[in-house]
Amino acid sequence: MERSDQQVELTPGVTLEGRYRIDGLLGQGGMGRVWNATQLSLGRPVVVKTLRAEVSRSDVVVRRFLREARSAAELDHEGVVRILDVGRLSDASPYFVMEKLEGQTVDDALAGRGSFSVEDTCEWLAPVAGALDAAHAGGIIHRDVKPANMFRARTAGGTTTKLLDFGVAALRDDSGADRATKLTLQGTLVGTPHYMAPECAEGEAGGPRSDIYALACVAYKMLTGRVPYHADTTMGVLTAKVHESAPSLSERGGTAFAASVEALFVRALSRDPAERPSTASAFVARLREAARDSKAAIVTIPPARREPSADDLPFAEGAEPRPRGDSPRADSAQRSDAVWFAAASLAVMALMWAGCLWL
Repeated sequence: MERSDQQVELTPGVTLEGRYRIDGLLGQGGMGRVWNATQLSLGRPVVVKTLRAEVSRSDVVVRRFLREARSAAELDHEGVVRILDVGRLSDASPYFVMEKLEGQTVDDALAGRGSFSVEDTCEWLAPVAGALDAAHAGGIIHRDVKPANMFRARTAGGTTTKLLDFGVAALRDDSGADRATKLTLQGTLVGTPHYMAPECAEGEAGGPRSDIYALACVAYKMLTGRVPYHADTTMGVLTAKVHESAPSLSERGGTAFAASVEALFVRALSRDPAERPSTASAFVARLREAARDSKAAIVTIPPARREPSADDLPFAEGAEPRPRGDSPRADSAQRSDAVWFAAASLAVMALMWAGCLWL
């Protein structure tokens, strides 16, 4: 299908191929737009994603967009947003349709909560880790793992976290743009490079362990409320990632974390991909184990039990308080009383003996 020179401008009420009615703009980034829509045949709400006009003219971009949409649709995992359909607008530019989710992004949850416990962090990220592992097994690298692309969704069975935007970052990396342009597009679409792996910051395409690095950055922010690296400029963040080790959780978060947890993040945020955990699920599992082991190492010794004594009884109304028998002050007072009583007794006995002699 040849692309038309007249680009389609989507507005509420427009129908796509007679199947989906556009209801309104949900969000947009540097590469695409996301729309609330209705699937007319079933009357159910869905989400439609389209490419922006300025990039939809690239054959490479279009091929990647469609290929990644189809690949994501093949991933049957609770942690992946479901792709329902793929189509073409009247100008031949592509779109795809996703399930509509109810809930909030992890980014929004962080804005409200500030930070998460280790237990909650593991619970929220476990489905995402499984989704990444499934994608990696299928040859798909996400390349845009961040809190804004994770959605805590309400489902019939409870709540789960789903990973959004499969393939968009990979599409950008393979778009044929030069390195500077790629970083600009990534900064525009991703919003910030704080979750980018060091090898990607140097211009490499990255691989599964680049996604694992990004997942560790998300976990880092969930635990501390802050990203590992901070600088005044994008280039400052990227330079730090390439040349500096990430600061510890305790240093950035202001709260002490167990040594086993810190050691895991040293590995997961290593500048050498080979040092990172081999799978995303392994990272979450080890985080859970490290937290559990650190808690088990803390042994609370209960106070020794003793029988109640007169010192434990309440004072009578108007009575003078007495020092407790187990206090240093009471011990000293008791010793003084004993010495005084012994001295007085000896004195009385001496007088009595003297009286006997006198008589």
